[in-house]
Amino acid sequence: MNTLVNIGMFVTYALFVVALVALLYFAVTQFIDNIRRSKTTLYAVVALVVVYLVAYLCSSPTDVGEAFLEKTGTSLSASKFIGSGMLMFYILFFGTIVALLGAEVAKLFKK
Repeated sequence: MNTLVNIGMFVTYALFVVALVALLYFAVTQFIDNIRRSKTTLYAVVALVVVYLVAYLCSSPTDVGEAFLEKTGTSLSASKFIGSGMLMFYILFFGTIVALLGAEVAKLFKK
């Protein structure tokens, strides 16, 4: 029974890798075929990278105590990545809220 589960897991991993490769292949080919229409997508990806870099540079690896890092087995670099991911989430979340509210306010003034 245990070997069947292992085989099933390996087949699942293999299918996941095949799907991921197919996804990347078709995404890149569509991007290259429609390069003019893909500019906005490229701008969005660049904006996400910039937001992540800002979050990474602003995050500190020492937000939690050393005892907690030792207890969980987390290194300082992993703590910095976790902090930057959380900071990026906060930036994007509140940016989305501000954009939604701004759109609604702009709609009120257009009428």
